[in-house]
Amino acid sequence: FNTPTIGTRLAIGFALPLAMAVLIAVVGIMRVNSGAASTARVLAEPLAKERLISEWNMQVFGAVRRTAAIVKSSDAALGPFFKEDAAQTGKRSAELLKQIEPLIVAADEKALFDRITEQRKAYSSARDEAVKAKADGNEELAARILNERFTPTAKAYQDSMQQLVAMQAANITATARTIRNSADSSENLIGTLALFSVLLGAISSWLLTRSIVRPIRE
Repeated sequence: FNTPTIGTRLAIGFALPLAMAVLIAVVGIMRVNSGAASTARVLAEPLAKERLISEWNMQVFGAVRRTAAIVKSSDAALGPFFKEDAAQTGKRSAELLKQIEPLIVAADEKALFDRITEQRKAYSSARDEAVKAKADGNEELAARILNERFTPTAKAYQDSMQQLVAMQAANITATARTIRNSADSSENLIGTLALFSVLLGAISSWLLTRSIVRPIRE
């Protein structure tokens, strides 16, 4: 065997493992990104929950404004006019509530959701009584119920729902940030290890080749 042949073979022998190390690093980065994408898909449920709660909040927002308009308006036909719309809103709110309730799992969410449920009962009671008094022609009673009971309970109800919406948004943001940070950290670590592996292999290859070739030449 002549000297170049041995050196070439040694270089090839080290090049192959180094190429494998680079390939492993590339595959590792791809897998990390894939894992991050998969984890992001897990966020679909929290995101769906946030959207359901937001829609529920909007339904309540419209219902509060509609009830106030019916009670305060001098038009007696306004109540019957909005009757079907109110029924549809109530039906949709009940559907949303059934979908949201199983998704509430965290302790702080449950505590807030229970409070919202109690506030909803007080709100619904005040709403029905105010609308009934208005329909019966007792405008003074309707106005008193609106001002003393309905408006405060509706505000507390909506404030709590806003807190629940904000809680979901904060949870989603925190989870997404954790996922992204984890992915970035993994990419940096794999990239650093790959670079170190390439440098170490190159130096080792050069030293090993030199240690063999020099004695043969001599």
